[in-house]
Amino acid sequence: AAAAGGVACEGLDAEGLRILAGLRALLPHEPALRLHAVPGLDWRLAEVTADGTTLGRAWGADAAEAARNALCTALAHVQTADVPGTVDPLSTDALLLADRAALDALRAQLAARTGTVYRGAALRHDPVLGELPLWYGPVEAHDVH
Repeated sequence: AAAAGGVACEGLDAEGLRILAGLRALLPHEPALRLHAVPGLDWRLAEVTADGTTLGRAWGADAAEAARNALCTALAHVQTADVPGTVDPLSTDALLLADRAALDALRAQLAARTGTVYRGAALRHDPVLGELPLWYGPVEAHDVH
């Protein structure tokens, strides 16, 4: 994959290279992988494009995780292009899999950057439906000043 933003294919881990090989096999053009950074945040956003079309984006706690997740999203997009339904073009799965320390650090960085803290209650049980396969719940924004 062509690389920009400081990421080279040589920097991908074994899993990232395996996913990239699968993606290359399905595309007529070489995919490009770019990393984006938000000032003040350690997390990275990776984007995979081919022939000017965005195939997938994903967040990760570091460049390798973001790249791997974006490649997975792009591969799923390409594999399902001819079937009904869509693949979400932005993966935030890294947030679901991050440990408490990583999430706390990200929250602190966001608060420092924006002056806002977010508080929410993750709920997985509905009084009518019972256990849900997803989390939902109220989120409130508070000014830290």
